[in-house]
Amino acid sequence: MKKVPNVPQGLIQRSTDDRRWLHANPELGFELPKTVAYVVDRLSVLGIPHETGIGQTGIVASIKGRGDSGRAIGFRADMDALPIAEETDAEYQSTVAGRMHACGHDGHTAILLGLAELLSESRDFDGTVRLVFQPAEEGFAGARHMVEDGLFERFPMERIFGLHNWPDLPANVVGTQRGPIMAASHLLRITLAGKGGHAAMPHQSVPLMTVAAHVQLALNSYVAQQVNAQRAVVVSMTQVISGDAISALPEHVQMIGSVRILHGDAKEACVRGLSGLIEAVATGFGASAQVEFIDGYPVTVNDADSTRLVERAVANLGLSHQCEDNGLDPSMASEDFAFMLEACPGSYFWLGQGATNGRALHAPTYDFNDDTIGTGIALFAEIARVALSNEKTL
Repeated sequence: MKKVPNVPQGLIQRSTDDRRWLHANPELGFELPKTVAYVVDRLSVLGIPHETGIGQTGIVASIKGRGDSGRAIGFRADMDALPIAEETDAEYQSTVAGRMHACGHDGHTAILLGLAELLSESRDFDGTVRLVFQPAEEGFAGARHMVEDGLFERFPMERIFGLHNWPDLPANVVGTQRGPIMAASHLLRITLAGKGGHAAMPHQSVPLMTVAAHVQLALNSYVAQQVNAQRAVVVSMTQVISGDAISALPEHVQMIGSVRILHGDAKEACVRGLSGLIEAVATGFGASAQVEFIDGYPVTVNDADSTRLVERAVANLGLSHQCEDNGLDPSMASEDFAFMLEACPGSYFWLGQGATNGRALHAPTYDFNDDTIGTGIALFAEIARVALSNEKTL
């Protein structure tokens, strides 16, 4: 495959138009009828064979090169938006009340459509490139559904790659990590129980709101003093739910939060330590505690060899690069691409978005930087060229 340091401006403009159409028409979870129809139409116009309904509403397209080595690699983009009301002033802002592409998945999908056009025109490579358009990344584990629906059995690949737009990096800078890049997510639900009573006579009851406050303080201390600093853990309690009468002390208080763990081997000790601590605090006040630790997404762990392929492609294109060697840290956020990486070697990396004026992912003012679309297409194409060539890259 010919190296692609630059992508034709006309293709970038078409991909930008794709991105803005997707941004204006956000859909949630697995319910993506307009998005799927749009992607299918673009693939059909390009003459690229594809299958729909993978993992409910996922799409897999296959582009065969001129040579037929029998080898195949894949690239993935997530397609879903978020239930957030948009507050940008973009001319292509969301046309659906209470929904927007606040995480840049519109940009991911547009980059993959651009790659589809670029590769379908050249086909100057040996093997097959799979394009995986995934639904329901935002909380519904669409990647797991596609894997369980036979993604890698039905569409064999020796490696799979994915990117995420990253506002913490300068525009068009690529961030890589060998090993963990995104943390596992777990829901922590604590139910405190004790004798309720009249608010005027707290001495006759168990002060569950006070218990909850002490539990919160204990959790802060646990993370600071009981967790190995080399095994990053974040515990953030985000909800407290109690009684609804102002004059009554509740019999139950529920605390809900998120636990993020960067290294899978720290999970068991963390669950055991948190549960014991919470129960001890509750018992000290004469209350009881039920602790539930519910798995979300696993740690996103990059295969070292696949990440070296990405880094080789970055170097070939002359792009700026940040990694663990020059101070780039993994993120404690989570990503369901982890399920795909559990089933197939691959690498997940970040594409810098540049100055966002403090606008973060999932903020109602966030918008993907269209000036990075060409870089995303070129980098995916170069990864395909390197991965399917006979160059020594690892």
